Amino acid sequence: MYMSLLVCSLAPTALVDGSSWRMMLNVGRVDGSAMPASWAASGGRLLLPLGVRFDGGRAQPSDGAVKFVGPRGEESVAVEESDGWHATEKNFLGESELRFSLQIGGARRNDVSLPPGRYFFRARCWDDETLPDAEEQVAELEREARAACGTSPPSSCAWRSRASC
Repeated sequence: MYMSLLVCSLAPTALVDGSSWRMMLNVGRVDGSAMPASWAASGGRLLLPLGVRFDGGRAQPSDGAVKFVGPRGEESVAVEESDGWHATEKNFLGESELRFSLQIGGARRNDVSLPPGRYFFRARCWDDETLPDAEEQVAELEREARAACGTSPPSSCAWRSRASC
């Protein structure tokens, strides 16, 4: 299973604490997945917009539920606080990592399913000093991907799974 997060420019703990993030959980098959062959075989995605506030060591969902459009119209998925969050110090590349967990109720959209349970998230973070270098590295990866996959790299290109996890 694959979940990607929209990452924004942040520094470690002091700047994360008290901040709110809007993210998109992007659930679906990627190359090398350990899920059964029938799971998300259509290439479909389950997109869940999620807001989280990181405050006093707690990762709190903005709303008690997220909504998405499924085969039965608009559906709602319960999201609850779990264990809190932690931001690592910058590594030698100048990036930090935000780690947190949430309890998420089950969701299904066609052949893509997300069973109810506790989910763990990681997001890379850069401060204003190191973000320009990170953006240049991403641009270089995108140029390489276009050269390898054509002008519009499909989501199945391996670079996307590495750049987004």
